[in-house]
Amino acid sequence: MISIALSILCLQVPSPAARPEAPDPEAAVRDFAPLLGDPAARDRALDRLAHAGKPVLALLEACGVDAPTLSLLRETVDLHAALGESYGPPRLLTFDGKEESLGALLSRFEVGSGMTFHKHAVDLSSLHSLALKDATFWQALDALSRKVPFTYQPYQGDQLYLNAGPPAEKPVCYHGPFRVALDRVILQRRVGFDRTTEDLSARLHILWENHVSPLGLTRKFRLSRAEDDTGASLILPPPETPAPEASRPAVTMRVPYETLDVGPLRPLSAAAKRIAALEGTLGIEFPSRVDKVVFEKPGGSAETRPLEGVSVELRSFAATGSSGVTAEFVLRFREEKEAAAYRASARDVTFVPLAGTAQPVQVTESRLEKGVLTFSVRVFRVAAPREIKELVLRVPRGIRTMEVPFRYRDVELR
Repeated sequence: MISIALSILCLQVPSPAARPEAPDPEAAVRDFAPLLGDPAARDRALDRLAHAGKPVLALLEACGVDAPTLSLLRETVDLHAALGESYGPPRLLTFDGKEESLGALLSRFEVGSGMTFHKHAVDLSSLHSLALKDATFWQALDALSRKVPFTYQPYQGDQLYLNAGPPAEKPVCYHGPFRVALDRVILQRRVGFDRTTEDLSARLHILWENHVSPLGLTRKFRLSRAEDDTGASLILPPPETPAPEASRPAVTMRVPYETLDVGPLRPLSAAAKRIAALEGTLGIEFPSRVDKVVFEKPGGSAETRPLEGVSVELRSFAATGSSGVTAEFVLRFREEKEAAAYRASARDVTFVPLAGTAQPVQVTESRLEKGVLTFSVRVFRVAAPREIKELVLRVPRGIRTMEVPFRYRDVELR
């Protein structure tokens, strides 16, 4: 079930995780090629086959898969390869159904994903069992959250906050390392002097695994099907005057999730009780390439590294209070347009220690002025700059767009 939010407008209207390995091509073909002819399973089969990489194409061709399907898969495989280290296949987790403590189960998620769970609000000693085979990270986490139960909330970097209590019953679909939830359906009523109008929209909540580094949503979507349970279409005809293109929010930091409002849609028929189908795609932007800057043994005077079209300065690197080290970067772009589009991300910075593993990073400040972006990041559990061997900053450049599908059926409204 999903509730309708109603608003009335009167008079006016942490450190980067290693990329997971691609699934074994032969196993992927064996498990998913037979499902390509099943309408209910085709999307999942295409998803898993595409993430098995280029070797899967020849195997599918030898199996006699039709040319249009091969062409679609080839296009997707090529895009995944072009995105380089900004993208990777979903992490797959398997649980054998053995009863374990919640703490042990969550540790397996952390080790398998590079995520950090803030779990002081849940009972880590409680016993639970989970039986899953090759589930994506989000599929497995959702399954565990329903059994325990708990809710989770993403935070910047590679962190998820867990809270006790049952998760909301919201429709969810999974694509590769993405989780796309139908967060709510919004009915907006505009009351004017001459008439009252209503618009419907669907708010989607998008999460991705921490080895994936998108720039953000394009704010564009395409609907292929939207109808209520009376068979009435919810898709409005295109307006005579196209609406101005939605722009990305004017922010200077990236977060590990975004929301998108799909609409306006035609309000449901008076007799309707459900959205029978809501299907389409949304656009997610990735960098065309990623430039890297390495500062070795940082901590002395300011250092500057030149890149094409931008200079990168490590202005300061010092201990912060009793715990943690803070670095301040200054990026001076040649083009103000590129500077305005840049969004700092904790996942673009790695503090490489002299010993041990890299620790989670948090962006503490980000500001933009006349083509100059200044931002600060902090690493915890590091006492002094001398403990850091090198500081790596990844600078995303250019844009490529990936179309991520969503599909919801029989959504009950109340």
